[in-house]
Amino acid sequence: MALARREAIPLAEAGADDLAQALGVNRGGVIAALEYPLNNFGPPQLILDRCSSQLDPYSSLLPFDTTEPEIQVSVGLQISYAIE
Repeated sequence: MALARREAIPLAEAGADDLAQALGVNRGGVIAALEYPLNNFGPPQLILDRCSSQLDPYSSLLPFDTTEPEIQVSVGLQISYAIE
């Protein structure tokens, strides 16, 4: 996540600079920053065993894979700047 933050901040600065220029003002320093989770995927779902209609905790929609596991995280970053 540290890499994503380092990449997101210059993008936020560029967007703030564009907006400030369009409004005819100058972007000042950061006055607030907020990072928050984005839940786009919903909760995990349990799979029913079709034979016994019981919950099967070992079922998976994905095929068995021996590669290194990955996780995808969605996070929002809101940065507020002073106007000069």
